[in-house]
Amino acid sequence: TKKTSDRIWSAYKHELNTKNNDITREELKSKYLEDEKKVKPKSAWRSQNPLETPGLMGKIASYLPVRDRISLSLANSRIREESFIHRVLNLSGLPDETDEEFMSVNRRTRTKMVLHENELITLINLCSNDVTHVNLSDSYLTDKVITHLMKRLPNIKSLNMANCSGLTEKSGEAIAEYGKKIERLNLSECMGYFTATDTLARIAKECTSLKCLKLAYTRSLEDTIPVLLQTLAQYCPNLELLNLCGPLWHNHLNLKLLLSQCKNLRGLALNCFTEDERQDVHCDLPDVNTMEVATGLEYLIIEGCDPRLLQGVINNNPKLTTLGVTNINIDNILCMPFIERLSELKIDRCQNFTTQKLNQILPRLSQLKRLGLGANLSTNETLSAIARHCRHLSHLELGGLAYGPAVLGDVVNQCNDLTSLCLMTDGAGFWERSELEYITALKDGAQLTSLVLADCFVNSYLVQAIMKNCPNLVNL
Repeated sequence: TKKTSDRIWSAYKHELNTKNNDITREELKSKYLEDEKKVKPKSAWRSQNPLETPGLMGKIASYLPVRDRISLSLANSRIREESFIHRVLNLSGLPDETDEEFMSVNRRTRTKMVLHENELITLINLCSNDVTHVNLSDSYLTDKVITHLMKRLPNIKSLNMANCSGLTEKSGEAIAEYGKKIERLNLSECMGYFTATDTLARIAKECTSLKCLKLAYTRSLEDTIPVLLQTLAQYCPNLELLNLCGPLWHNHLNLKLLLSQCKNLRGLALNCFTEDERQDVHCDLPDVNTMEVATGLEYLIIEGCDPRLLQGVINNNPKLTTLGVTNINIDNILCMPFIERLSELKIDRCQNFTTQKLNQILPRLSQLKRLGLGANLSTNETLSAIARHCRHLSHLELGGLAYGPAVLGDVVNQCNDLTSLCLMTDGAGFWERSELEYITALKDGAQLTSLVLADCFVNSYLVQAIMKNCPNLVNL
């Protein structure tokens, strides 16, 4: 194409230089352009300027901070059309949570994003009416912003307001009134009166399309949970995922109605403790012999229930792949065949379940990807068994420090897929050995991208050792 174009241009210049009186410059130029169109692809004519390439400006704008993207979108309609601001309102820049992340009991990394009220309202006005996914997590919000959001975007199906502050019950009323189409709602780690009993109950009553609800680590839920569970069972029959892990401050929860009415339930997480210490919670489960209950559970995190009833629920759900148990007698439960299909297992404060019993079942957990163990199970013997039998682990959480640095290093060395490691203390607030010894043992930790060291003493030697042994860390 280039050679042909060059010949045409040479002929054009030659004819121009001959000063042929029979043809004008305009006619000659028109003739040249017509000949050019025959050999050049249409895309070359449609986009002479590289910046006019479809989608390019939107891609460039996506790398800018939110405040700059707002200014650019106001100034340039093409950027507004091509950038995600027009189609998806996402202040975090992160993709939507997967079901696994939605049901996780771990706290998420938090970074507050400060946008003024008028900036947020301007951003909302830029969106088209067909926006269905909104992510305002880690933001300082006001009732005016949420009310305007719900009125302006009536087709929202996924709303993420995790770790947001500055809201009152007025925001909840706006969600209940205008969010009839919401299917996925994340209010985890929110604070204030926004999560009061009447507010959440009204949201559950009005938003009947709700399929996923997350209230993990949300404060001010003292008397809310029992009422909320009853309302969800009555008005949200299509509920699929429910995550209520965190400080619920209520020691008796009735799950019979929820499990019997919400037949599509795929995930249920209830793990209760206060900020300072855990408290015993009792959960009432239905008896599968007398009640018809959900049969599609994939995620189950439960605390303080009758082991016989729990065994019946597990037998009734052949798709179960994630199990978390706290303060339950699980001797007979973890001997069942279902454990061989588990991809995630978390055991905490199950006093009758010893390390010897755990080591007996570890050879059957070859498909396990995520494992969490309480202080009484995190021993040298257990970690040695993990290194031998659980080579596909991607996440390991250990409570207490009854194990040595060397055996921890063996686990990291043998489990090549291990990218996330969480080391918790036994609650005493100090490490029995030097933190530096454990980090030095992670000499094969190049694959680690996330490392949590609870209650550790930080100094320059520790930081240098972490950077040396775990050079690919993203989250520390």
